[in-house]
Amino acid sequence: MSILTEEMLQAAFDFRAAEPWKELTDSDVFAFQLTSGDIGYIVVMGHGSEHYALGLYVGALEFRSYLLSLAMNDMETDDIQEAAMTFNCVNCNFMAAADMKKDDKKRIRAFATAHNLKIPRQHGWPDFTRHTPYRMQWGITDERDARNITEALRAAIYMGRLVAGKSYDEIGFDPMGRYPDHKGGKKVPLLVPQADGSYTLKTTPLPPFTELEYPYVAFGNDILSSRVAGLPSDGGLACQLTNVPAPMKSESEVPYFPTMLFCVTERSGMAMPFFTGEEEPESSALTQLANHFIGIGRRPSHITISTPRTEALLRDFCKRCGIKLVVKKKMPREWKEAYMFTMMQFTSF
Repeated sequence: MSILTEEMLQAAFDFRAAEPWKELTDSDVFAFQLTSGDIGYIVVMGHGSEHYALGLYVGALEFRSYLLSLAMNDMETDDIQEAAMTFNCVNCNFMAAADMKKDDKKRIRAFATAHNLKIPRQHGWPDFTRHTPYRMQWGITDERDARNITEALRAAIYMGRLVAGKSYDEIGFDPMGRYPDHKGGKKVPLLVPQADGSYTLKTTPLPPFTELEYPYVAFGNDILSSRVAGLPSDGGLACQLTNVPAPMKSESEVPYFPTMLFCVTERSGMAMPFFTGEEEPESSALTQLANHFIGIGRRPSHITISTPRTEALLRDFCKRCGIKLVVKKKMPREWKEAYMFTMMQFTSF
């Protein structure tokens, strides 16, 4: 069961009552210092009265998710799916009663009754969720996330009151309301908590967009690599390591999106998806690929890839198996069509 403490709920009800989205837009990012010492970046949503929420991004790596979301309007469908599965943040969304899980709804109603609180009919039910890369959006299961989102809600309440009736540049916001960019460096307000519950107001630069780092995967199966290297070569493959947006039951509480190495033969356009389980997905994908080559009695002369993640998977494999690795910025249109046709067979976002 997900964590839902009284402190979280009280902060959420206070946030909903304070309505800081009346003063702040989702471009008015600000920072605050968590009790852990980390810097959290807060985005308040709801200025357009469509969806009330607070997004919390701890550190530069999580803030990457916010910057990535700003670029998604210019992405192709498959790139949007891939990007969304890398999100890493904690949210408090305010939902309609019909959209809430039964157990959470029961716990929230009991809290409201015990504290004589009224749940607003419109966007009134707090729903705490954690985005973890390549896992389904889920309730909060980590005590640090529970503590951090509680502190973030309180900081947002304070910021909403602080900015009311004052100019944006006086607080440290961009008076033009411009969104942060990937270069970073934009100065934003920074709230530093004090012992009496107040905050000291400072400013801090936002971090730049950071590319995810993928360590090269070593293919240590000498027997398979030797057998593949000894096969005659014929034609080429286009490959991409990705995840299927159809959650699978996990040994942990949170379902995961299974890893898939998607391959298309350059000559015939035949699609070959290799699916893996939750444990050691990269090693499983490489073993399946090697066994496929052995099964058909030939290896490709080259493999074309276009993402750093796929390069990290196949670089050592190709070297050991005598296959040329070709890196391109984009895959051919025919490959994209085969990829999208395969992905459409699964549940989409």
